Amino acid sequence: MGKAAAIFLFTLLVAGAWAQEPRQSAAGSVLAVYPESSEGLRAQITELLEAAKAGDGERLGLLLNRLLLPSPAEWFREVFGETAGAVTAGDHIHSQQNMIAGFRQFFTALSSEGFSKVEARRFDQGCKGNPSAEEYRVLSRRQQPIPMYTVIVWRRGKSRGQSLWFFAYVGGAFRYVGKLDPLKRGPAVPGASEPQGDPGAPSDTSHRLPPQIRVEEKDQQTKLIEQVTPAYPYAAQGLGIQGTVQVQAIIGTDGRVRTVEVLSGECLLAEAVTAAVRKWRYQPTLVNGQPVEVVTTIAAIYRLSR
Repeated sequence: MGKAAAIFLFTLLVAGAWAQEPRQSAAGSVLAVYPESSEGLRAQITELLEAAKAGDGERLGLLLNRLLLPSPAEWFREVFGETAGAVTAGDHIHSQQNMIAGFRQFFTALSSEGFSKVEARRFDQGCKGNPSAEEYRVLSRRQQPIPMYTVIVWRRGKSRGQSLWFFAYVGGAFRYVGKLDPLKRGPAVPGASEPQGDPGAPSDTSHRLPPQIRVEEKDQQTKLIEQVTPAYPYAAQGLGIQGTVQVQAIIGTDGRVRTVEVLSGECLLAEAVTAAVRKWRYQPTLVNGQPVEVVTTIAAIYRLSR
């Protein structure tokens, strides 16, 4: 595709915002309502491309506005949990200013260059939908069984398309939630100013995260007390799937594994590794006599026997 569309694709992968959902244009035309399914998302994106191709700026604006996520802070916390959800929502809100303009140029460029065939994929829990390793890296972090979707737009007769991650069905429409990285650990809204209280008052530390240190896998391995060996799923063996799965684990101050996040690896294998590692237990780690959380990576290698 052209340079302009390629540039804005990067912007869109990290952009997002919220707004009230428009129901009709100034002329009174009602926007279609699509079902919560892959076919529904395909139809919604197809309608958007058709408006861009027709040069209908007013309708295109209404359709683009419908992609905006209502109440992103609530949605991200519900789907990804309090800590990861707050950080991801902050990134989403922080990038909201460029979303509509970026999408307008992106879809206009796609339509002008002949991209018109839309494929939508739905991902429920687990490996249903056959997510790629990169897609599963995000999907596995969901704390609630909320379906998420991806879109690929193809140019007729071409073998390569343009993809957009991720969408979710919220408030009667598909909303763009972005290409996510819930592994990040930081302030809820990057760059936002915090409410200022009495500078002389004692600080409230009740909500602070425990201190963390990063420990190499080989060093943390020596502190294992209980270890469950990851299974080799029969489904993966039957499909000839092998390779390495790498996860990141956060070990609590009590030595128990608090969270496991997939960094890389095929979905079927990653599920088995995640399930096993969650049951591991370590000796607690102390720094200056105080317990701390440990962040470490764990690799599991799967090889089919000959």
